[in-house]
Order: sequence, then structure tokens, then C-alpha cells
Amino acid sequence: MSHDEELYGKFENMQQKINELLILSENLNNNYQKILEQLDLSDQQLTSFVENPENFSEKEWEDLEAEKKKMQEMLDLQMSHLQDPKKVQKKYSQRKRVKSNWLFVR
Repeated sequence: MSHDEELYGKFENMQQKINELLILSENLNNNYQKILEQLDLSDQQLTSFVENPENFSEKEWEDLEAEKKKMQEMLDLQMSHLQDPKKVQKKYSQRKRVKSNWLFVR
């Protein structure tokens, strides 16, 4: 397999992962909207309730903050491993323009 084919394969794999993330995000958003409807709350009302430490015991608030921190770290880690598909596509398209007598060297 040539380097270009390998790069294109990685690009397609990344596109598939992005599409899967978009589907998951849409499902989460739909579930969130259903919960808001069931509780008869607006997004702002729920946000203000959750951000107010007076609505929770000290232990519950600490647990919520710890979970929030874990989720943020996990999100940051996942986002740091994603490559920009536009950059990958640009690299791939640049390689097509190089004459066949030239070799790419890193």
C-alpha cells in the first residue's frame, strides 16, 4: 500500500469517526430535550439550578464538581486526538500535484 493510499484510508477512517460522533451528539441532544420536556423546564432553568451549590448538599456538590472535571478531562483528551480533516485533505491533495519523479521525505 502506497503512502497516499494509507493517508487516504486514515482520512476516510477519520470521516467515519466524525460522522459517528455527530450521530451520538444528535442522540444526546434529543435525549436532553426529552428530559427537559418531561421536567417541564427550560434549558436556562435547568442550568441555573445545576450551577447553584445551594441546591445540593456539600457532598453532592463535591461529587458533581469531580464528575464535571472528569468529563472535561475526557473531552479534552478525545479532542486532542482528533485531527483536522481539512488539513489531512489538503495534505492529500498537495501530494497529487507533485510530479511522479519527486519523492516525499519527512
